[in-house]
Amino acid sequence: MMITLRLLCVLATLSLCFVARAQTAPCPWLTEGTAAELLSGPVAVATRILPAGDSTCAFTLQQGAATSVLEISITASDHSICPPNSMKLPGIGNEAVFCTQNHPPNEITDIVSGRARNLYFAVRLTITGKPSTTLSHAMRQSLLEQAAEEVAGNLY
Repeated sequence: MMITLRLLCVLATLSLCFVARAQTAPCPWLTEGTAAELLSGPVAVATRILPAGDSTCAFTLQQGAATSVLEISITASDHSICPPNSMKLPGIGNEAVFCTQNHPPNEITDIVSGRARNLYFAVRLTITGKPSTTLSHAMRQSLLEQAAEEVAGNLY
C-alpha cells in the first residue's frame, strides 16, 4: 500500500512536469539562445503559435531602464509593414525589406519583413528607454538581418 502511494506521487509529479514543460513552447523559427546572443543578454520568451499560420514569438531583454524586444510574426497574408521605398534585402526569403519606425518618446522599431513560400514574416526589434550601450542603425540592421535569415530558413 505504501509503495503504491509513493509510486502514484512520483507519477503525479512527473506528469505535472510534462504539463508545465508543454506550456512553454519554444519558438519554431528562432531559438532562445540565438535571441539571447543577438540581444547580448538573457531573454524572456513568449510564444503564441496558432495552426492557421498567424503566430508570434517575442524575446525580451530588460537592461536597467531599457527594454529590447525581438519579435517574430508569421502570417498567411501580406500586411505591408514597410513603405514601398524601403531598402531591399536580397537573399532573405522573397521580397524582404528593411525599414525603421520612430515612436517618440525614446522608442525605435526596426523591421525586416518578407515572404518565404506562402507565409509572410516580420522580424521587429523595438528598443524602449535609454539602453546602457547604444546600438547604431547599422548594428540594429545587421542584428535583424541575422534573425530574419534564421526565420526565413526555418520557414522553407
